[in-house]
Amino acid sequence: MSGKIESLTLTVGQLFNDNYTVPIYQREYVWTKSQVEQLLDDISNSFDMDDSPEYFVGSTIVCKNTKNLYDIIDGQQRLTTLYITLCCLRDVIKGFAGSAVDSNTDFINKMISDSDNDDKGNNIYRYRISLQYTDSRDILDRLANGDGEKVGSIGLSKSMDNIYKAYTSIKQFIEDTFGEDGLGIRAFAAYLKDKVNLIRIETRDVNHALRIFETINSRGVSLNPMDLLKNLIFMRSKTIDFEKISVNWKEAMDNIEASKEPPARFLIYFVTAFYSDKTVNENQIYDWFLKNPEKYAYPLIFSKDLLEAAKAFKKYVSGFNPDGTENKYLQSLKLQSSKSTRHLILLLAVSKKNTDFSNEIAKFLENLLFVYMITSTNTRKLDTKFVEWARAVSKISKYLISGFRRSRPRTRVLLLSCGAWLGR
Repeated sequence: MSGKIESLTLTVGQLFNDNYTVPIYQREYVWTKSQVEQLLDDISNSFDMDDSPEYFVGSTIVCKNTKNLYDIIDGQQRLTTLYITLCCLRDVIKGFAGSAVDSNTDFINKMISDSDNDDKGNNIYRYRISLQYTDSRDILDRLANGDGEKVGSIGLSKSMDNIYKAYTSIKQFIEDTFGEDGLGIRAFAAYLKDKVNLIRIETRDVNHALRIFETINSRGVSLNPMDLLKNLIFMRSKTIDFEKISVNWKEAMDNIEASKEPPARFLIYFVTAFYSDKTVNENQIYDWFLKNPEKYAYPLIFSKDLLEAAKAFKKYVSGFNPDGTENKYLQSLKLQSSKSTRHLILLLAVSKKNTDFSNEIAKFLENLLFVYMITSTNTRKLDTKFVEWARAVSKISKYLISGFRRSRPRTRVLLLSCGAWLGR
């Protein structure tokens, strides 16, 4: 295609005349039962109206890859759900074989898979959507192949489990909505094919697509700062690094999720601990990255730093040092009634130091926050101090750190203050 952005309104049937891939750097399938059922409810309600008017489900951003397939840059949750719905409709309609209902599913089969030519002109068989991220394995292929009932729920990765649950939820929805009305199910499948529409936006390359994605989503509320940052990082990455960055990003997100803390909170603490001289809030964090591109000028290195911080973050929240050793002061902090977690900013800042240093900082924090708790003092007054101290420890040399544990408490605070002064 030319450098122009091409926008087409397509029915589901027209959309799935083409083949798509979900690149490895994309977010995995995360829709829950409520999101899946909301989409089906909306389509079903429109189907039930007089004359069954056309229904619009949104947009998707794509670009052609080197194999002449469409990479899905935005909208993959919705497209994957529609694709799973087609698999469910085919399977349910096949169950009416031998009855008065025509159980021929050829019109659905062509939207699920069809023969195609590869880049060398060889005839091959393709599923309309192919998932590239590792955790999906072959789950979507198995559903597309009609093996949904054989998948089961044992030994599935999180992404596989989400897709399998979507399949079972959709199938249950169809059965609850239509019961034994096989003709009604076929009519609903035809409605989905011919009257459910979405806009497909095609761009010249992946970077162009990512920029459009950024423009659309940074002006709305559909994605959180971590999603937008991920897009920003990939926009500035070399294609050859996509897979490595994606692996680092996924592991970082797994650690953040395991910490039970909001991803946006981790991101704010990460930025404050290592980069910013003041705290930024959730509404400001994405703009901060836009204004400070030098901080992630080397995206692969940045993704590694983010991963190491996420690992340390999970450990600190659980009461352990980054090396896995138990920290009794952090364990004590977990038992205190204060709900503030701002002290994690300072802990992240020392996460690259040695364990003795981490222990002493944790002891300092445990004593400090205990005093604030028993005196009912608002810990918000400490916010600027945590940022100041985070800057301080980043300036303390390895020689000062080696003597930190042996120094008196007053000296420790002095070292922190000196570090803060040096960081001005």
